[in-house]
Amino acid sequence: MNAKTTRNVPAKIRPAPLPVRSEAEEFEAMAGAGLETVTPADLLIPRLDILQVSSPKVNKKRGEYVKDAEPGLIIDHGLNELFTDGVYFCPCAFRKVFLEWQPRESGGGLAGIHQPEASAKIKRDEKGYMDNGNILQETSQIYGLNLSTQTLRQSFIPMKSTQLKKARGWLSKALDKKLQSRDGKWFQAPFFSSVYHLTSVEESNAKGDWHGWAINEFEDGIITFCEKNDIDFTELKRKAMAFDLAIKSGDAQPLDVGERDE
Repeated sequence: MNAKTTRNVPAKIRPAPLPVRSEAEEFEAMAGAGLETVTPADLLIPRLDILQVSSPKVNKKRGEYVKDAEPGLIIDHGLNELFTDGVYFCPCAFRKVFLEWQPRESGGGLAGIHQPEASAKIKRDEKGYMDNGNILQETSQIYGLNLSTQTLRQSFIPMKSTQLKKARGWLSKALDKKLQSRDGKWFQAPFFSSVYHLTSVEESNAKGDWHGWAINEFEDGIITFCEKNDIDFTELKRKAMAFDLAIKSGDAQPLDVGERDE
């Protein structure tokens, strides 16, 4: 009878699990890879606006509804991102345009965008109605960086109708800001030398009620704002200058100019 033999087999030892690394740890050494050639002209410029009672995005029965949206909140229409505490905004550039809108009974869509020089030659009545039945609406477009986002997102704010006066006041305050150099000379501060906290306020007139812009400058200055909010001021300044140049050159254009105001 053969004797039963046994072999000593080493026990299987499972390797200890590797420590879980976060996405930040995995990709830190490759920061920005693949995006080196992206310029401001390649990006969508989302519209910042205030939600109104009539906005489809506050109506739960509409397909455009955005969760938690309500009148008075500021929204980034490009990403449908809501800002419940307002937005900190660094303005970079200004552009005035005249938007031509079709009559509401014809759909009310955008029929054209006219520059100030061209609009001066367009015949229209005191209410803006043209010979073709369309209406021409003056619009101030304020372009800047949304500092309430981690990426200092490029954005723009269209201001028209009842908000035109606020745009003019904003621009007047920016033009009044002067800085003094070390040799004692005063110079015009760039638009992007200030930060503003934008919120909404209820307004009304004989035609109805709506939410308008409240524009308040951060009084401690942009450098202090960056220090308090862990923002690289040099990077902010670089982005602001690049955005300003892209708007001036026409390389950057908003894809969504907004909706017609009464």
